[in-house]
Amino acid sequence: MKVLITGATGFVGAHTARELLASGHDIRLLVRDKTAAQQYFSAHGHHVEDIVVADILDREAVAAAMQGCDALVHSAALVSLDPSRAEAVYKTNVDGLKNVVESALEAGIDNILHVSSFTVLFDPKATMIDEHSPLATFNNAYAKSKRDGEVWVRALQANGAPIQISYPGGVKGPDDPRLSESNGALRSFVRATMLDTSGGTLCVDVRDIARMHRWMLEHPNREHPTDARYLLAGHYYRWPDYRRVIESVLQRPVKHASVPGWVLRLAGRLFDVVRLFRRVDAPMSTEAMTIMTQCPKASSQKIINASGISFRPVEETISDALLWMVSASYLRPKHIAPGLASDSE
Repeated sequence: MKVLITGATGFVGAHTARELLASGHDIRLLVRDKTAAQQYFSAHGHHVEDIVVADILDREAVAAAMQGCDALVHSAALVSLDPSRAEAVYKTNVDGLKNVVESALEAGIDNILHVSSFTVLFDPKATMIDEHSPLATFNNAYAKSKRDGEVWVRALQANGAPIQISYPGGVKGPDDPRLSESNGALRSFVRATMLDTSGGTLCVDVRDIARMHRWMLEHPNREHPTDARYLLAGHYYRWPDYRRVIESVLQRPVKHASVPGWVLRLAGRLFDVVRLFRRVDAPMSTEAMTIMTQCPKASSQKIINASGISFRPVEETISDALLWMVSASYLRPKHIAPGLASDSE
């Protein structure tokens, strides 16, 4: 199967591409930085030559990239909380999505996987989130773009378009092309202080997401597209329990501070106000703090039952992520347990 992948220099896209290559599939990458793509895949034992350099907003280039492909994985997205980039974020994620999916359909591709996000299903009042949960409503450009793109894709599904949707959440693991937000948070917990607050967090290994994406492509649900939606949420932990898991991996205590959820949500709103006047690099916003302090449990039972693939233990995910961070110089060896470091040698 020849698969076109957008966003292959992102965390989920890169691992999905590697999983497909390891399973014998042929891939074509649509990226903006060919050198970065080649360096990443070469470092992990894959020599990828079929690379198209294009922006997903370039409809003509996107359409040309579809030729000769049997399937599509669309995982490209622009993520930013910077208000000055709000228009670019929304346009890239919505118009880019439309360019990619419409070009695939026009090319006759009948096996399309759209990588969405758990956040489009987020509901702080729910006790459990699954594929049938109503769509969320957020205010920042990124969240709005993901939700509006989701509405558009679901309309195509309702009309019979051969599109599957995955909803990853709390993605962690090794071999991150860049330090993604979830891995960055894990690094902060290990190096500095972890917050014990209300709500909880999801933790899913990027390698498990990649395996499930491969299964979805190999078993497309063309007969019932509106049922082809899968939540890939992995494990759920209350924040104190998640801290204890990290401590068990590190074999040492983690510095932590108890902060009420409402304080963090207020801080998120204040950061949003500050961003109107100056650039703020901290990943703190109203939406981020709402998700952090009010995240309910989420069920991935549908994909587990359908694929037979289970999620690996979160201890393995955290251990492998931390070891990779040391090898990539995001962490120093002193930050992890001596036994953990020696196991990798």
